[in-house]
Amino acid sequence: MAPRRRWVLTGASGWFGRTALWDPEQLHGHNALRNDVIVCASTPKEIDFGSPYGSVMAVSLETLDTIDCADGLIHLAFLTRERIVEMGVMRYIALNRAITDRVAEFIRRNPNIPTITTSSGAAAVYDETTPDLTANPYAALKQEEEALWRHSGAQRMAAVFRVYAASGRFIKDSKVFALRDFLGKALVGKRIEIHSERPVIRSYGAVMCMLGQ
Repeated sequence: MAPRRRWVLTGASGWFGRTALWDPEQLHGHNALRNDVIVCASTPKEIDFGSPYGSVMAVSLETLDTIDCADGLIHLAFLTRERIVEMGVMRYIALNRAITDRVAEFIRRNPNIPTITTSSGAAAVYDETTPDLTANPYAALKQEEEALWRHSGAQRMAAVFRVYAASGRFIKDSKVFALRDFLGKALVGKRIEIHSERPVIRSYGAVMCMLGQ
């Protein structure tokens, strides 16, 4: 019998994370998902991703400290930019860096496993300049995580997807993403309204394709 493979998924409660649960269940079945994926969130909790087999139980991100035999990592845990106002810049920076540091240590202890993460198009603002944490903490911190993946990629498959526009089953509400608004209205036969004052051309990548599912 082949040895059982165990993948680690962080950030499972976000919309990327729930997509990363839904799609493999469709491809590999509910038993494979529940037996072969270690699901992590900020705290232990049940993650409802619309499965007919029920939710999955996520362990705390701190559990990464005890895992030394993983076969792969999909890292999606990150506090989004709207949390800055809620918690303040310094706490936002400290909490996101704590997540990154924990993942960095996990990668160090598991030196050969393939790793996948998502960054943001916002990080591009600092491609040619020094990141400014106080001016744009979200973009600067995403740059820091990209650097971690570059440095670890010499000895493993390490993929970073810098996301500008993504689609997926659990895409955020229509107040945040225009695509969600357009699709929602189309599905119920409502008129689609475009409020932009200038032409906008945008392409979308499916989350499931970025995550290799």
